[in-house]
Amino acid sequence: MKVLIYNTTPLRNAGGPSGYLYNLKKYLKNKKEVDFFINEEIEEEIKKNKYLIKIKKLLKSSSFIREKLLLRVIKKNNILKTETEYDIINFHSTLSFYQVRKNNINSLKVLMSHSPQPTYEEFIEDYNLNKRKINKENLDNIKEMDYFSFKNTDYIIFPCKEAMEPYLTRDKKIETILQEKLSKNKVKFLPTGIVDKKVEFRENYFYEKFGIPKSAIVLSYIGRHNEIKGYDLLVKAGKELLDRNKEIYIIVAGQINPNIAPLKHERWIELGWTLEGDNIMKHAHAYLLPNRETYFDLVFIEALRAGTTIICSETGGNKYFKQFNSLEIVYFERENIKSFIEIVEANLNRFKEVDYIKNRKENRKIYNENFTIEKFGENYLKIMEEIYEENK
Repeated sequence: MKVLIYNTTPLRNAGGPSGYLYNLKKYLKNKKEVDFFINEEIEEEIKKNKYLIKIKKLLKSSSFIREKLLLRVIKKNNILKTETEYDIINFHSTLSFYQVRKNNINSLKVLMSHSPQPTYEEFIEDYNLNKRKINKENLDNIKEMDYFSFKNTDYIIFPCKEAMEPYLTRDKKIETILQEKLSKNKVKFLPTGIVDKKVEFRENYFYEKFGIPKSAIVLSYIGRHNEIKGYDLLVKAGKELLDRNKEIYIIVAGQINPNIAPLKHERWIELGWTLEGDNIMKHAHAYLLPNRETYFDLVFIEALRAGTTIICSETGGNKYFKQFNSLEIVYFERENIKSFIEIVEANLNRFKEVDYIKNRKENRKIYNENFTIEKFGENYLKIMEEIYEENK
């Protein structure tokens, strides 16, 4: 068996396919069964075009540029040769699959989407972020890219069945395609894993770094400030939590969204982009994950790795972790601010226990046994072998 992993963006320790493959490559780099091809065409177009760089800076976002470049790439017959030496080509976005749609590829085509929602919805979200309206023709082209890719790939891999929820509820056409593939056993499931990162525990980290009192209960959130991630729900719940509980501090990291104002409160600390994410997660009493909809957040795995308590909405890929019966993974009702507040407050007494942060062990154990890069890599090769064997 020979597999080619094909992607359109450079690898980096982040979310989405770039972060997924960054972690996977750590395990697979010496495996002869797998090669990587990282097509960085869009990134290179941006770097070499001074006009595009100028526009990018003006918009403070690359959504406009990426729409134009995406459509340029969509219209090209590109890259992969008609005959390949690979039994399986694994695509990591609908864009990367659509790029080569005109090629007569004889290999099995396997698609992983990585997005918490269909790609075209992410473009709409990016445009809303900049208070701009996406051109209908361009939107239709991007929708067609999603529909074509899901329909014409041989297999689709999701991290878990629960991660399919946004696709089965938000777009009827995609739901129909996926249900048909499910009926034919053409959908497989592969939970993600990440590289381990040991962070040293520092007794007075929050006091030394941010001046937070040593007796405080610190809740954390790291991620995009949008509605899908539930940032607006966090802001509303945060106000009540801080007003009612003087010992709570909420520390937030991630790019500011001009459409959703951060909470203005002396115990709400908004950092923007930061390198302190791992330390914040390690030392907080709990990590908050209030998603409206969830695919399979890498940040959930990062929180398990950090050993922190997770308070999350009962939605999508979050529900996958119920099977571990961890007392350090606590759920509240999706989009229910009252439920969110009640669950946080119900856990305050245990957060006040002496050495609570140092004594918690369950989530780190779950990471060690299920979501290391070794487990991830082994399971990836197994599922590729399974697909290969089904088509011999």
